[in-house]
Amino acid sequence: MSILGIDIADNSIKVVSMKRRGSRYILDRLLELPFSLEQSTEPILLGRMLGEALQEKGLQNQPAVMTLPHRLCFIKRFSAGDLDLPKGKTHINRNIVERIISLSRQTIAGPSNELTFDLWFGAAKINNRLEQNIDDTILVGAVRDSVVTFCRDLATAGGIKLHSLELRSVASINGLLFNWKKDPRNNIAVVYCESSRAYVAIMDGHGLVALQTIHFDQNDNVFSALHDQIPRIFNTLKLHHGRPKPEHLYLTSHQEPNEESLAVLQQKLSMPVTLCKAGAGIRFAGASEKIPNKVDYVPAIGAALDGLSSSVVWFDFLHPHGRHIEKKKFSWTPLIAAVVTLILVGGGLWLSILDQKMAHLRQLKGQISQLEPELNNIMQSKQTWELFSSYLPAEMNGSRVEYLRILYEINQLMPETRDAFIANLTLTQSIPPGSDNKQVVVTVRANQAELGTQLINDLNQSSRFQDAAQIGPRTRDENDTLYPLSFSVGCNLKTTRSKP
Repeated sequence: MSILGIDIADNSIKVVSMKRRGSRYILDRLLELPFSLEQSTEPILLGRMLGEALQEKGLQNQPAVMTLPHRLCFIKRFSAGDLDLPKGKTHINRNIVERIISLSRQTIAGPSNELTFDLWFGAAKINNRLEQNIDDTILVGAVRDSVVTFCRDLATAGGIKLHSLELRSVASINGLLFNWKKDPRNNIAVVYCESSRAYVAIMDGHGLVALQTIHFDQNDNVFSALHDQIPRIFNTLKLHHGRPKPEHLYLTSHQEPNEESLAVLQQKLSMPVTLCKAGAGIRFAGASEKIPNKVDYVPAIGAALDGLSSSVVWFDFLHPHGRHIEKKKFSWTPLIAAVVTLILVGGGLWLSILDQKMAHLRQLKGQISQLEPELNNIMQSKQTWELFSSYLPAEMNGSRVEYLRILYEINQLMPETRDAFIANLTLTQSIPPGSDNKQVVVTVRANQAELGTQLINDLNQSSRFQDAAQIGPRTRDENDTLYPLSFSVGCNLKTTRSKP
């Protein structure tokens, strides 16, 4: 199955179509849709533009994971110990979810009732969201309701089949997955740099620890900004959470670093820095091989990996655990009044229907009593026919009932259906004397040759058939693995049947 990764960036929408073949990931289609600053706030307009572009590429029917535009978002990590839960796996219930969200709201400075929350529960996220267990790691993500609504409206206007909504920062880190996933260290940093911002993720053996955003002007030197800001992030984590500094940093940037900038960054951070290759671990097929700058498509690639259930960490704000719902006062009075009215109306209707059914039943009993004499005559005629029908020769009884009897008796003599079945049955009413033709010819498909001999013997021993023999040779169909053999058997009907 192919899935779309749709990234809504600052001035364009980038789309990739990715599929998985075993352990391989293949990116075969992509497109970029630029838009102006004025258009960036119009979800209906952007949705229609995107829908037309997808339809032109033949991608409109594929499910899609869309990144939420970079605006206010929030990610916080909890552990089972933070929630005073018992050690070991604890089944997730609504009370635990509400407790986690309540703790998260307390750390947000702005109005938390305008946010949509989603939770991630470690490796259990891969399974059914409603049947998970808390192990060690719980992540809470939050984003403004207006941003989720923006993406929903955009998808609806474009006729896009949304699979999930992901934070753009998380999708950017997941887009570099195959650069750092197999690192044996339990404490690393992953950085994705664009022209105006950089996402800095701290990872350990349980997944994402923290994800921070560094903002800078387009005229700034990216690596100078990283020199100053990344150490501050490391120090903050150490002071507030007691976490040691990462042992290794993986970096991908729109601005290609020179050896001097890379050496200065490594010296400033006091750790090795590895430049990530955008699209590592993914095969670029067709037109996608000609992408001038694959770094631009990293968030879209990460969104597609989310949809293929290959990311290490992901959220889904299309189906969130913790959507904010405003509680409204509820009154039982209207409900009780409606129930009482429904009972009264239903009771009256039921009595009316019952009276009609009883009247119809009395009418039917009268009709049956009037037809009883005629029914007795029919039953007497049936008994008379059953008494004398066995004395009639077969050629005088050529009705469809007689044909069905012949078919029934042949079917009773046939082997089990798993071994053979009737492909064709031919009945001939009269055969000239001395002719080799048979009154009954049955063509059989079987899986064993000896079934033909068995059928001929059974026909000759029956009370209705005689002179059974094979007609023509057996044939074999090598393409039919279930019933490869085909043969025809002919027999005559016994003209007189014994009395019952």
